[in-house]
Amino acid sequence: MKPLVALCCVIFLISCDLFKIQEKQRSDNEILAIVNTEKFFKKDLTILLPQNINKIDSQLLVKSYIQDWAVKKLLLEKAENNSSLETVIQIDDLVKDYKESLLINNYKEQLVKQKLDTVVTEEELEEYYFLNKENFKLNEELVKIKFLCVNNTINDKKEILRLFKSDDILDLEFKQESNGNSGVFFRSTIDGIIIKGWQVEVAPAGHPLDKTGGIYESYGRGWLIKPDSKYDSVVKDNEWNKMRIKVFNDQVTTWVNGTQMINLKDSIISKGKGGIALQIHDGGGIKVKWKNIKIHEFKKPDIDINF
Repeated sequence: MKPLVALCCVIFLISCDLFKIQEKQRSDNEILAIVNTEKFFKKDLTILLPQNINKIDSQLLVKSYIQDWAVKKLLLEKAENNSSLETVIQIDDLVKDYKESLLINNYKEQLVKQKLDTVVTEEELEEYYFLNKENFKLNEELVKIKFLCVNNTINDKKEILRLFKSDDILDLEFKQESNGNSGVFFRSTIDGIIIKGWQVEVAPAGHPLDKTGGIYESYGRGWLIKPDSKYDSVVKDNEWNKMRIKVFNDQVTTWVNGTQMINLKDSIISKGKGGIALQIHDGGGIKVKWKNIKIHEFKKPDIDINF
């Protein structure tokens, strides 16, 4: 007897669940509008109505949508009945061709994104410039100046100019606020848009040229030296970083936040002459700030470099 009662209870519960499912299906399949043989179901509105909409707005939106749906179906029926078989076939072919074009173009775009190398080296930029120099000619004259702003009470302007050109020790602070590499040129010359000389790299962590403190020879031999990867975490993004650049005869040493990044001896650098320049090179939205730029002259290569 007990097994029979238990079986009846199970059947009753299953019947209740089945009844609920059927009720839900009937509710979802409730027909709201009919145009000829086309039907508009209640479930079709589920994805159309915004969340938390009040009752009045909901009724207006549903009424408007059903009316638009009905008009569209009537016009479509009239258009099909009044179009020749040849016209319908042509339209079907156009739709098919358009769909195939969309699929092919989407595949090409995905393929390009996967295979395209977006990193452009300075060597590639230089090569492109020299191959297309005619495209970079200006139709008007530009005036290029280099100036220093000093106080009127300064006593020895000639000495300041001499120090500016000596660039033996340069102290500064930089703050990298967005992606893109930049740097500090020393013993460099500018001709039009071309700057030749040596650059101390400044780049944020994760950038393809993330070698802050390294030395790059612009329009020359390229990278001369890069810091060891163990120094990658020295630069602090979105914070002020201290940099020191020491140039003495043929020797260049750089520090970032008190850490020596590189030490290079190069006979060609010893012959270099020119000024200092701040570079913003790569990245459309790049933003780098500089402050506390100081130039020091020294006579001994073992000058104290403590920060």
